Amino acid sequence: MGKIYGINIFLFAGLCFLFLQNTSAFAKSHSEPDLTPLVEVYMSVYGGGGSMLSGVALTQLATALYDTDHGGPIAVNAKGSSKSSGCWLVGGNIGYNWFTKPLSQTGFNVSPSIELEGLYIGQHKITSPRLNNKFSRLPIHLFEIVLPIDMGVALVNMVFDFNHKNCPSLHGYLGVGWGAAVISISNAKSCQTVPLESGINHYGGDPSDTGLSFAAQPKIGLLFDCASRVSLFGEYRFIYLSDSDYQFGSTIASTHVATTDWLLKMGPQLFNIGIFGIRYRL
Repeated sequence: MGKIYGINIFLFAGLCFLFLQNTSAFAKSHSEPDLTPLVEVYMSVYGGGGSMLSGVALTQLATALYDTDHGGPIAVNAKGSSKSSGCWLVGGNIGYNWFTKPLSQTGFNVSPSIELEGLYIGQHKITSPRLNNKFSRLPIHLFEIVLPIDMGVALVNMVFDFNHKNCPSLHGYLGVGWGAAVISISNAKSCQTVPLESGINHYGGDPSDTGLSFAAQPKIGLLFDCASRVSLFGEYRFIYLSDSDYQFGSTIASTHVATTDWLLKMGPQLFNIGIFGIRYRL
């Protein structure tokens, strides 16, 4: 995961450098009165919802410590994938927009911005009804897990706003962002369904943990200036969170053999999100 962070930070820094170089060159090479740079700071708040796509890869690993009279330890390496789940989110950003640039003589303008953004994705449940431990000495060894998740995401976005002189109050925009997510799992459950072990949560020793993930998003939206400083907007974004790992406590139950702590490995999470919000220009 360290390599992924390093590569994306390098790419983002390079993109920002090239962008600043181009804006500086544009400002020096255009001196017409109607190209006076527009510099403004804005703040936005928003809310919305969407869904996490199905198919998140899940693997849980541990060892059930059976003694030699009962066949010796059983290694658990159970794999499966999640179902889709709905989610809601709230967030806000602060942005800096520093000039407008004509794309052509047709009246279309583009206005680039840099944003710092934070958002919270409220609790949703990742579930997998079938984690199969294929290499167990048991003929069939299946688990079902439920992972209640919430997360905070911090991003740096580069955004390009487009509009036309004949409709100055309506803007289309698109952007891309990079950052990190803190993912919190609380009261996770892992139940063995075959052979059935009724009422036993295999993560019972400590069913909560927090992980860190790389985050990225493209977004596209429409913004309407409803007052001199106030705008309303709606947008679609696709959020990507990289794979992450979590450690839960051992199985604690009088009717169950002792286990080691459980390691849960979660693959990338993908979200389709729609939001509505309000922007205020300072």
